[in-house]
Amino acid sequence: MCRCKATKLAGIDMPIAERHLFAYDSELSRTIIYKLKRKNVASLQKFLAHELVRLTREELKGRGEAVVSYPPRAKSAVREYGFDHAKILAEGVACELGLTLAEAFERGESEKQQKTLSAKEREENVKNAYFAAENADLTGKTLVIIDDVVTSGSTAARLCTLAHEKGCARIVLISAAKT
Repeated sequence: MCRCKATKLAGIDMPIAERHLFAYDSELSRTIIYKLKRKNVASLQKFLAHELVRLTREELKGRGEAVVSYPPRAKSAVREYGFDHAKILAEGVACELGLTLAEAFERGESEKQQKTLSAKEREENVKNAYFAAENADLTGKTLVIIDDVVTSGSTAARLCTLAHEKGCARIVLISAAKT
């Protein structure tokens, strides 16, 4: 239950809290994330969402209106695997906390998968991968972003920048794992 912060988030001029359940550094953590991304195991999704709720609740204590969102999975991956794991986690967190699930971000089609790139390449690639949804009203709100893994922080930084441009007051980034 780490409170570390990705260095790429440091340059964003707004309050950002970042929390993770576990480090992505063992066979067990890699297996959990692999199954989360590829196997659509409802019991695993419910368990992780429940654990992410604990971290989210700690970060939201008395801090005003909040909405939950997530980085949408690439359309090609949704076609291949049949589901969006981050959306499922975000839905579980929003439901358990009684918060609104906001479709705050849209997925563009970047040419390469983030997992195949270096940290510098990820930073460039992510600029074409995510965009703010036009109808997303984040003005003055706390946005809880639920994700599976934070690796280089490029996706998190892109989403935080987009949320800031939409008037978001504060961001809480919650993920299952951090590398």
